[in-house]
Amino acid sequence: MSRLLLAGNDSCIREGLRMRLAFEPGITLVGEVDNDTEILPQIQMLRPDVVIIDEIMPDQDCFATITSIHKAYRQCSIILLSLYNNEAIRVQAELAGATVLVGKCEGVEDFLAAIRQMAKP
Repeated sequence: MSRLLLAGNDSCIREGLRMRLAFEPGITLVGEVDNDTEILPQIQMLRPDVVIIDEIMPDQDCFATITSIHKAYRQCSIILLSLYNNEAIRVQAELAGATVLVGKCEGVEDFLAAIRQMAKP
């Protein structure tokens, strides 16, 4: 069973992902946050296996947030959900500590494939 934390400021995107993830066997959405400042405390409390973070967050640069998560919780896989899926963003995400980048326009199956790839048996 893989435990996920969803971080993004767009409630419509979070709701859509939450509804779709409800149908995924072996994956449990343990929490959601809508800003960067809540992510680390929620990871500490909920202990997710995977953190999904939207590139557009209100409080700080998502790459700084990813770096903080990666340093404090190396056991967490980090999926960056981005409007842009290009090499520059991918390199930035990897340098920050993200495990994988998924473009928002790639479709739900690519997103779910990334989650399954990160999921622990």
